[in-house]
Amino acid sequence: MYKQRYFLIFVVLLSVFSLSTCEFDGSGSTGSSQYFEWDLREVWVSQIGSIYQGEIEITYNTIRITGYPETQAQFPNNINQLPFRNIPKGVIHKGYSENGRIYIENYASDGISYKLDEVGAYYPYTRILSFEFGGRTEILQIQ
Repeated sequence: MYKQRYFLIFVVLLSVFSLSTCEFDGSGSTGSSQYFEWDLREVWVSQIGSIYQGEIEITYNTIRITGYPETQAQFPNNINQLPFRNIPKGVIHKGYSENGRIYIENYASDGISYKLDEVGAYYPYTRILSFEFGGRTEILQIQ
């Protein structure tokens, strides 16, 4: 009798813990891997002194890019250095991250490669997010 009770309690606790680790997007569907990793879910801003100024807000399954002009005044001959070129700014896009790449629905079909690092000599470290555009690195940090 006691063994059955303990087993039942164990099964209930195991169920509660497994449900608490699931990702829910509020749409009623679960089990989808189409979301941004936890480490990316922040508001990221360009570093001071960057050629371009912009901000990226990443949530569970959306991304919004603001700033980052569509024209390149300083380097008109290298349009490939424009961050997030051809992606509408100030609009919320559905997206997800996977294997070091950010995918934005309807844009950048092959994904945008990124690198996430922690820098600094002492805790708390500064987290930076970097992208490569036309051979130029765009670095953002948490706002």
